[in-house]
Amino acid sequence: MITYQEESLEDMWDDLMVNARLHWEETEGYRHDQPLNPDKARFLQYEKLGLYHSYSARDDGELIGNVTMYVSPSMHTQLLIATEDTMFIKKEYRGKRVYYKLFTMVEEEMKKLGVSEIMLTSKVSNPAGRLIERMGYNLVANEYSKSFIGADSAIAKAS
Repeated sequence: MITYQEESLEDMWDDLMVNARLHWEETEGYRHDQPLNPDKARFLQYEKLGLYHSYSARDDGELIGNVTMYVSPSMHTQLLIATEDTMFIKKEYRGKRVYYKLFTMVEEEMKKLGVSEIMLTSKVSNPAGRLIERMGYNLVANEYSKSFIGADSAIAKAS
């Protein structure tokens, strides 16, 4: 039986890191010259401040999907906004409405917090954008990346 809930990051950290590695390998190819190295203490601090929220989909205890959101007042409007950090569903559970059910629950939780707007991203390597648009989200921006990691970078020279 699949359950959907908000969870303490401390309680789900180890399971979340398993999914984070899968997510990194699948969607973050453009920055594979960078190591996946999350700062648990900083994440927990953000959660304690109410700035970070973690949601799970579990099948008999196994973390099969997760959504994590940053929640803070907009610097421009002062309205409370939510920005997705990660969204991930294990491959074997895709196409089974797990993401839809999980994210519908996340939307309800964001409304309870007083969030006025949710911002989501979808990598070009990932077809999730179509699902996001079917859920009523509008494409409002393109995101670009340029890496400064390499042999001639200040980062490489500092190592």
